[in-house]
Amino acid sequence: MAFPIKVDTGFPEKKWDAQEIVQDRINNLLYNAKKDDGITLTEPKLLTILIRKDKEHHFKFLKDETEFGVQGVWHDKSHKIFKEDNAEIQIQYLDNREGSVSKKLLDLFRQYNKNLVGEDVLYVTATPLDATSLNLEAGRDGK
Repeated sequence: MAFPIKVDTGFPEKKWDAQEIVQDRINNLLYNAKKDDGITLTEPKLLTILIRKDKEHHFKFLKDETEFGVQGVWHDKSHKIFKEDNAEIQIQYLDNREGSVSKKLLDLFRQYNKNLVGEDVLYVTATPLDATSLNLEAGRDGK
């Protein structure tokens, strides 16, 4: 199910729907951002998404990520145990001290979930990293 609106990009060969626009904004914040609102991004963060395995395909638009197969386990009120296969997706990115990139990402993922994925709650977290071996400041293309 795609978003119901179309946006004219000014390029006759390409009309983007709202889903593609949100995906593009997410990728730009994760992979291309050097500054946000004029503030240089220097704080490494880890974005983690937990999603049911059958809905993992909604996140294939992410350019560079690490995926794990994990199992979710929970109990209902009668103490019955439920298990399901999930995917954990992790991406390292840069943020500023105020966390404005993380806040924007979480808002975009909420919108993406509401309009496409359809989970009651989409589990997305942004966690500070003390250190990483990735040169995030160089960007994903090494420049």
